[in-house]
Amino acid sequence: MYILRNMLPSFKEIHSLSKYCKSKNKVFRSDFHSFYHGQICILSICMVFYESNIINGTWGRKTMAERNKRIELKVEDVERTDLAKGIARIDQAAMQILQISERDIIEIIGNKKTVARVHLANPEDAGKNIVRIDAYTRRNAGTTVGGYVKICKADVVEAKKIFVAPSGIPLTVDDLLVKFLKSELSGRPLMKMNIIVVVMLAHPVLFVVVDTEPDGPVVFTENTELHVLSKQN
Repeated sequence: MYILRNMLPSFKEIHSLSKYCKSKNKVFRSDFHSFYHGQICILSICMVFYESNIINGTWGRKTMAERNKRIELKVEDVERTDLAKGIARIDQAAMQILQISERDIIEIIGNKKTVARVHLANPEDAGKNIVRIDAYTRRNAGTTVGGYVKICKADVVEAKKIFVAPSGIPLTVDDLLVKFLKSELSGRPLMKMNIIVVVMLAHPVLFVVVDTEPDGPVVFTENTELHVLSKQN
């Protein structure tokens, strides 16, 4: 019913359509003799409305634009305090265009795709049309400092299962490591084959997101099952 209500034209649109239909030698009767004829008339109007919008290329354009708002920003490096946190800093103007708030999750698209939590840029970055992301996020997005990426609001779901493996070096997996990683990953947006980094014993250790369930952008929550592999296959 919701879809049908949104498909039905407004009175103003029907008035315009009546002129359109008359120009096509179609005749509308105002004195229908039965409910059946009334339904046929409404259906005809809806079909002409749909056809008219398809022909003119306007059907659904506003909705798609609202759902796919994107901006292109220049990539810059982060401050040291933001390193390895999986965040991206953009200014208030960019947030308003994307219709997002601080700590929302965004999709960053370079030669590859990744996700990050958005944070407000420092005042000195306002109006520069830049996004600050660290080296790991740049690697995940397939971009470099000085390059350009497209940014949009991410459509994320809760991760049911996450499979990670250390990048480069094998690790001994035990309950203590799994618990530590769950704490580090809590609230983090993730995508398959992304690199994530955690600090262990004052050293950064890289992990690869081998797989996610479901596919696509997900967020790690307290309900997410974490499977840690000893090495990447």
